[in-house]
Amino acid sequence: PSFHLKIFCYEDKFTFEINGVKLDTSFPIKSIPLQAAKFLYFQGQEGALVWTMLKIPEKEIAEQSHIPTNSKEWLNVEKDNPNVILEKSLEYGDEVEVWGKFANHRCNFNIMRGDKDYLLHFDIRSASNSVCIDGCINEAWPGSINMHRNDFYDLIASSDKGEFNLKVTFAESGMKLAINGNDLGVSIPYTFDLSTATHIFLCEEKGSVQQWKSIKLPKAVQLLQTFSPYQIENMLVGNVINVTAKYLKNHPPYAINICADDNNFILHVAVRPTCAQIAMNTLTNGGWGAEVSVPAPPALQESEVFDIFITAGDNSFVIEFSKDGEEDKILLKTEFPYRMDPSRARFVKLTDDTNGSEVIWTELYLPDGTSFLRE
Repeated sequence: PSFHLKIFCYEDKFTFEINGVKLDTSFPIKSIPLQAAKFLYFQGQEGALVWTMLKIPEKEIAEQSHIPTNSKEWLNVEKDNPNVILEKSLEYGDEVEVWGKFANHRCNFNIMRGDKDYLLHFDIRSASNSVCIDGCINEAWPGSINMHRNDFYDLIASSDKGEFNLKVTFAESGMKLAINGNDLGVSIPYTFDLSTATHIFLCEEKGSVQQWKSIKLPKAVQLLQTFSPYQIENMLVGNVINVTAKYLKNHPPYAINICADDNNFILHVAVRPTCAQIAMNTLTNGGWGAEVSVPAPPALQESEVFDIFITAGDNSFVIEFSKDGEEDKILLKTEFPYRMDPSRARFVKLTDDTNGSEVIWTELYLPDGTSFLRE
């Protein structure tokens, strides 16, 4: 009963393939350009699990060592297309990170609105061994920032293997900058409302070796749908999955599953309010293993809304329960030794024995920073 749908995107149309057979039909792209697409939305009969796996286009990042290469979290910077569209409106607390490889050429990092307004212009100038930091409105450089720093340049030039990282944190008082994890101790004022910024522009001297390599942007919040699978790259040591749910007494069981595929669950954590238990297990080739259960403490049972934090440890999953908004007060902590390699994880699935008739799961946060919220 399963099927595999593949959608091919062209400049003027979509074409389709089902189970390896190309369909003799297409769908024209008319008033909305393909590049304007921001997210995928799945529909199906309520309570029925229809969509089970999603694969989206990926970009390879080559000839890099410690420059991040996780394609779900970091975007490759293309030399011929140096504009990177922001997935969401910037707000206080957001961070943007960019990686580059130092070369004896001028290059700059710009957060822009349209093609004339610069929220931040971070210009690495090899000719003068300095970094210039400024902002711009309508092609006018007000001079209110106009910062030239040789010590910032030295931090970049002395980077291990020439690979450097620039992080911009958007605080209410201004933009905070760090190079290779070193806080530069400056606060850059905003030249305009940061929520109106549209894209990042990464500029390099014509004919130079590509210096900008990858960039990490704040993730847009997406819609949480209980029966949708949520794709992840893998689970590596230190990775955390956080989910928020309601604790309803006398409610049928509900669970979070970290899956390699539909027949292999690397971790199954079930909340069973009727017997006040938390159960853990694995599903291997369609068969359940030996279940491990622990009692749900009274404080957890009394929590209207609670959080589950699942951390990939060296030899086991560390599973922590806390009241929502009180993550520092752990109500229950337990471990589940690995029975399957966690790096096989490909998606997270939330289940609920009420078939979605009642909202249980409200928030989901994945290791790459992607978040899903219930409307």
